[in-house]
Amino acid sequence: MLTTRQLEVACYPETAGPVHEMPFMNDSQSWDLLKQMAFPDSICPPQLVNVGKEVVRRCAGLPLAVVLLAGVLSPVDKIR
Repeated sequence: MLTTRQLEVACYPETAGPVHEMPFMNDSQSWDLLKQMAFPDSICPPQLVNVGKEVVRRCAGLPLAVVLLAGVLSPVDKIR
């Protein structure tokens, strides 16, 4: 599997199959994805909402960045 934002790179390998172009997510979609991945069995604590939305805004709509960030945040103690 090859991931890139540049179509020319995606089409370059000779053995490449069909290219799947995934659009960027908006801030709302990014926030929903982060909540779903980082808090799968619970609700996001209210004190984390503002900072969480700022963090996903900085992910610039890249789903892989949001999922990676959620993986880093998910084991963190959210009760504090």
